[in-house]
Amino acid sequence: MEYNDNTIRVRFAPSPTGLLHVGSFRTALFNWLFARHYGGKFILRIEDTDQTRSRREFLESQLRDMQWMGLNWDEGPEAGGDFGPYFQMKRLDLYKEAGEKLLKEGKAYHCYCTPDELKQQRESASEGGDYGYSGKCRNLTASEIENFEKEGRKPCIRFRVPQEETTLVQDLVKGEVPFENRLIDDFVIMKSDGIATYNFAVVVDDHLMKISHVIRGDEHLANTPKQIMLYNALNYPLPLFVHIPIILNEDKTKLSKRKGAVHLLEYYEKGFLKEAILNFLALLGWFPGEDREIMTQEEMIRLFSIEGITRHPAVFDLAKLEWMNGQYIASLPWETLRERLIPFLEKIGIHKPEKDDDWWKSALNLYKDRAKTLTELADHLSYFFKDSEDYEPAGVKKHFKGVGISGNLKKIAEQLEQTGTPEIGEMERMVRDLAEQQGISAGKLIHPIRLACTGRTATPPLFDVMYLLGKEEVVKRLRKASGFIDNQGQQK
Repeated sequence: MEYNDNTIRVRFAPSPTGLLHVGSFRTALFNWLFARHYGGKFILRIEDTDQTRSRREFLESQLRDMQWMGLNWDEGPEAGGDFGPYFQMKRLDLYKEAGEKLLKEGKAYHCYCTPDELKQQRESASEGGDYGYSGKCRNLTASEIENFEKEGRKPCIRFRVPQEETTLVQDLVKGEVPFENRLIDDFVIMKSDGIATYNFAVVVDDHLMKISHVIRGDEHLANTPKQIMLYNALNYPLPLFVHIPIILNEDKTKLSKRKGAVHLLEYYEKGFLKEAILNFLALLGWFPGEDREIMTQEEMIRLFSIEGITRHPAVFDLAKLEWMNGQYIASLPWETLRERLIPFLEKIGIHKPEKDDDWWKSALNLYKDRAKTLTELADHLSYFFKDSEDYEPAGVKKHFKGVGISGNLKKIAEQLEQTGTPEIGEMERMVRDLAEQQGISAGKLIHPIRLACTGRTATPPLFDVMYLLGKEEVVKRLRKASGFIDNQGQQK
């Protein structure tokens, strides 16, 4: 389907009541890709009418997350634009004006029911079936209204649902979805405190901001018939609706914090690259039309289409995200990787690591294929910057037990001290020659040396590790391990 570039206007409208959810960000991403594909506008609007839960720090966090991920917006907070304000609490007069119009035309009415009366209606309905507003205030007389006003009741405004009609949602993903209006009660559009409800505010905002396509999560489909009724009642032209599939856990339950990380910030803190997250989330509910999984941002923009959005729920496969993140880590230039890695080294107490460029290039090229996240990579490199306080217990049991191990570690340390600056090959020959002299396999020396130098039983090739550690550090750690083994023997 082709669109006029000049009319494509889409929006992402988060509520600043919490951290940015990965599902919400996926919605923002689909809107952004669609706008960028067609050269349209991507608008960021803040739905801050929930004054009880909205927080400035949540807003700032959401804006940072969007900027970190590279989803720049054309209009909205910090960017400005011709259709502002972009905060709903600054648009209350616009909602009031639209509400008054519906009241004047008899398409809405004041409802004076108190919270206690509504609770009583719900309790009465629960005995006989599903709750729906009783319509008590739908046709109040002038005297009834006067009496309520004298009591000091502050009314809300309810929309008068055309009960005999059927509302048909035309969705570009789901097709035609009919809703029977008789199953929808007269819903509140303006609360008694003068704040618009979600369904009303979003219609007024989308119209005034000239939104052409409403691209949002599947969970909003149930709201759409109410919104279409409001569009029609206000004589607004309808936008095109696109409801994208929900994201599920691997066990097909709803994505939730109880089952794992759900906020974008958590994935950053775990060491996932923004490129990998962007790529992974783009493929949750969208098929690019090509049999591929790794894509650049530019490729996603070029390939994105609404026709490629799937109907069925998308499954959040953490193992796939980790694999994809590993692919991106492995492909980064070492300078970029070092820059991204430094904050994760600082998290584990390694500040301003003093290594030259040649060292970093060698170390990162040696280790980057082994890590799925920056957190893992920082852990892999940690023993270069600080000697391990402990040795892996399984390694101690397997590689530090036996006759002559302590002495062999001392011999390697002594030989290293007597050399200048040994290269990788020279260190390997030294170890293998000693093993031959002792009549043992090279592994009987290599494994204890690895444990002595790193505290671990698994690393990249040992002699590369020793070279990166440097002769002095290797000698120090070999002597320390020898002393540890001797001390363990004395304690028995």
